[in-house]
Amino acid sequence: MAITFGGTALLETMPGETYQPRQRLSISTEHTSHFNAGPEFEESEDDSDDSSEEMDIENKFPDVEHMSVITAEESDPWLPKIVLSLDGGSHRNFSTLLILQALMKKIEQFEQKTDPTISDSARSREFHLPSTNSRPPSDSRFRPCHYFDYIGGASTGGLIAILLGRMRRPVDEALEIFLQFSQTMFPNFPRGMGISRLPRALNNKATRSEKFAAQLDWSKPTDSSPEEDGQRFVSDSLRCRTIICAMEKTRLEDQGLGLRPYLFRSYAHEARDESSYLRNPGGATDRSTADVAKAAVAASQFQNFEQHGYYDSGPGLNNPSLELYNEITSLHDPDNLALFISIGCGASKTKDPSSPQSNSRAWKLKASFKRQEKELSLGADAVHRRMHRKSRSPVSAFEYFRFDVKENIPESSLGNWQSIQPGRHALKKIAAATDAYLAQPEVDNRLHECAEQLVHRRKLRAETLQWESFALGVRYCCPHLVQCQVQKDKVRFATRDVLLDHLRTVHKEPPPDANNFERINSLLDRGRINSDRSDGS
Repeated sequence: MAITFGGTALLETMPGETYQPRQRLSISTEHTSHFNAGPEFEESEDDSDDSSEEMDIENKFPDVEHMSVITAEESDPWLPKIVLSLDGGSHRNFSTLLILQALMKKIEQFEQKTDPTISDSARSREFHLPSTNSRPPSDSRFRPCHYFDYIGGASTGGLIAILLGRMRRPVDEALEIFLQFSQTMFPNFPRGMGISRLPRALNNKATRSEKFAAQLDWSKPTDSSPEEDGQRFVSDSLRCRTIICAMEKTRLEDQGLGLRPYLFRSYAHEARDESSYLRNPGGATDRSTADVAKAAVAASQFQNFEQHGYYDSGPGLNNPSLELYNEITSLHDPDNLALFISIGCGASKTKDPSSPQSNSRAWKLKASFKRQEKELSLGADAVHRRMHRKSRSPVSAFEYFRFDVKENIPESSLGNWQSIQPGRHALKKIAAATDAYLAQPEVDNRLHECAEQLVHRRKLRAETLQWESFALGVRYCCPHLVQCQVQKDKVRFATRDVLLDHLRTVHKEPPPDANNFERINSLLDRGRINSDRSDGS
């Protein structure tokens, strides 16, 4: 259907589609490039030039957004995109969450420094809140989903990304769930168990991990949008988006079955043409959130390969930053990538090869796991170096931060996972190593800078009407229930000013001047669909 004004089409929608304009804002958001990859960065002479693998900038296409006929764009704080990438690392993702917790604490400090009355990151003193029904509880505090446009992860990092992005949970809650998950994540090997029994134990471990992921409460994200079904991975595209990097079982040409990278998306991303660089383009992932969570943690080396369609990212995609970069710069103009934060989870501490245990069968098996972990860590560092180079590109520079504990992270559970209280000893070591890392002045300064920029960008966005949609999932529908064709087609308006456009152009309502302000404001309030309301009444 079309909505016209003076014979000109203003809006083309399909039933159930949301109309989103650009926002009007008087604050400049000119981007100044800054590069800080962290003290652990070292440029390697062995790294080959990846310019041939760079995506053709001319083939990128920006978001297509409709303009409001009443509110013309001046500058838009929503154009710069902010990304959080989480490495996969099994039990070492405990370090990831501790780093995120430290970042969110600094964010809270900055927020309260500029506004002592602020209670949580969804708040804005600018937009209209006619009802308290959609306000988040006071204990929600500050959530990553209100600071990042995209949160993506691989393996266990993907599970964390689902909790923070798709389910919009705070970091503290994700930490609690991770500690529960850790009880099933690692195999519990009694001392003296024979090598022949190890494959079965590992397979049981993987099965338990998948079952735990499936049994988590995925029923309803925080502040759900009216049409949102929390049990499905697809979500409101105007809110924080989630990307999970995994591997898909496929039949390779002349090679039989194999694995290739696959992205689970909470939003649609169609290929513009056949030359577009996209992983499995198309609509949003039409699967349950539980299924995506299971795929994120399904370790291929512990599974019956014929029985599973998707697996965790493995060594090749353990650091998903490059996959996320390619995905986001193909969806938006590359110049719109503003801030990219990547959080790793360290490398295991190596063991002296001269150890008297090194000739035992158990040690050799453990050594194979160590080699895999080393490969996994080296792959993450290689991706980090490429991302650092991309961030300095004269064509499309962006700010890039990498946080990664490099020392004293304990090895996999084969040696350290105790029988009585699984993982407690290893988690204590991870916490101690992460605390020491965060205490380094340079790391603290970089966290400080990240928090400052994230708060600054959130505040700019919170001054726009689109913040209601992004932070609370609010939508608007036409309050003229009977005579409005748009309402009959169940079209939702993204923001309050777009509904005002509709009322004035279609229903010939007067402007909200001094004489008509109360009436127009009442109509807009009637059209507001709260997060916990599914109709426009």
